[in-house]
Amino acid sequence: MRAVWKFKLERPNEDGFCFISVPPGSEPVSVGLQDSEIVVWCMVDPHNNIRDEEITLFVTNTGSHFDEKPLGRFLGTVTSLSGIVWHIYKAYE
Repeated sequence: MRAVWKFKLERPNEDGFCFISVPPGSEPVSVGLQDSEIVVWCMVDPHNNIRDEEITLFVTNTGSHFDEKPLGRFLGTVTSLSGIVWHIYKAYE
């Protein structure tokens, strides 16, 4: 059995990466804005409450420059309440 759980994204580091702790085997499926915070929804095993796996996300805003190497799997675009448009990727490992 699988379920969808929500995880809040923290502010990215100076390289544009942020990390979420999730149950093993979780897979991010979508991003969005909820209560003025960027969140990511993941498919998880609801019977595993231990969050000991880390997923790395790459976050960039429209117009920012970054390396041309592949970023990862695109999860979605979110517009913050201040109007900044963020693009979120599950980083390749």
